[in-house]
Amino acid sequence: MTGTSAVQPPLMLPRVSMQAHGARLAGNQSGESTDESAHRLSKNVQTRVSVQTCEILGSITLTAELLSPSWHTNSNVPVPVPTQIESISHSNTLGGTIPCLQKDKRNLKKVAQWAKAKVQALQAEIKAIKATMMRDMKRLDLCLNLEREMSIILESKLTKLRKSSMWQRRKSYALQQQNGRLQSRLKNSLNPIKCHRKLALKYGSIYSFKARSLVRHLCCLNIPNVTIGKVIKECSVFFGITLNSVPSARTCSRIMIEAGIAAGAQIVEVAQKAKGIAYSGDSTQHKHIDYHGSHFTMDIADPPHNSTPTQNPPIHQTFFLGIESLPSHTSAQQLSNLQRKLEQFCSSHMSLPSLRLAEEVKPDDIFRAINGTVTDHASDQKRFVDLLCNLKLSAWYRELGREYWDWMNAQAKCIATAIT
Repeated sequence: MTGTSAVQPPLMLPRVSMQAHGARLAGNQSGESTDESAHRLSKNVQTRVSVQTCEILGSITLTAELLSPSWHTNSNVPVPVPTQIESISHSNTLGGTIPCLQKDKRNLKKVAQWAKAKVQALQAEIKAIKATMMRDMKRLDLCLNLEREMSIILESKLTKLRKSSMWQRRKSYALQQQNGRLQSRLKNSLNPIKCHRKLALKYGSIYSFKARSLVRHLCCLNIPNVTIGKVIKECSVFFGITLNSVPSARTCSRIMIEAGIAAGAQIVEVAQKAKGIAYSGDSTQHKHIDYHGSHFTMDIADPPHNSTPTQNPPIHQTFFLGIESLPSHTSAQQLSNLQRKLEQFCSSHMSLPSLRLAEEVKPDDIFRAINGTVTDHASDQKRFVDLLCNLKLSAWYRELGREYWDWMNAQAKCIATAIT
């Protein structure tokens, strides 16, 4: 071997600088996340290791070519390659590079572990912050709901207060107006000149209900129809009241006729609901003219209102049927008069506008409810009682026959339906 073929020292490759990687990592921490910094660091280390491996293999190949004898001789002559020198240089090169790589690997593992621990710590901190935020959000939602409910309650209370204040204001205004009217009326009453008042008994062409009631009361006190208007006028002058008009004798007569029609309808209405009726009447003669008067005493206990039995006795009420002159004093004439009167009462009852849709009441319904009579011991009255009993039985026969006829019709319909 010549001097030129001396063994060259192994090439020292640059090691991976962990300080540089640490500086890069520190620089990345300032603006990047830990995961991105660790990924970039591992990528740079792998790139540097691959580059160093390529350089090592290149240096080994160059050294083998320099130590080859063909570097000074002809390339056509095969010269054996000194494997000892190559093995020495190769072993020296690998012996210096592998520890560096192992050290770099350990450093990288430490950095990765530190970065992983940091990431876990940051994740735990983020979880704690999220939990705190969720708890704060729930508290905030609860507070907002409470405030919303309180605001709704306060608004409703405010609305009620406004309505009550408005109502109180209107009431106070009405009371003020009433107070003013009372004060002015008191002043007028104290002044004898201004104490004169006006009263209207008639509205248009119709007398008021109070005026009709006054006429009925005066007529019941045996005041003639001709003098009722004069009595009302004298009383109004005495009390310092001016009337626009007073009822005439004809008006008083019409009012009493209307009162008689209403009284007849009322008798039928009460007799329809009565549990029992007692008839009482008598006849007399004055100046060869026969007169007959009669009454109904009825048990007016209403079954819907008194459905439960009570210890109190039932309430009885007496209704006056009127006094009429008859052609004769016989019992048959008295019975026919009673029948005619009840028919008139029933027709008046059905002619009322408020009772047109009600159930029709017939005289037979009233006769069936009569349970007793009160008369004297005259022969005509005894005969009248017998005729009244027969009339009651006839009414019951008619009613039972009608019910049986209805039942037969219902049975016939059922039989016809079954046959078909």
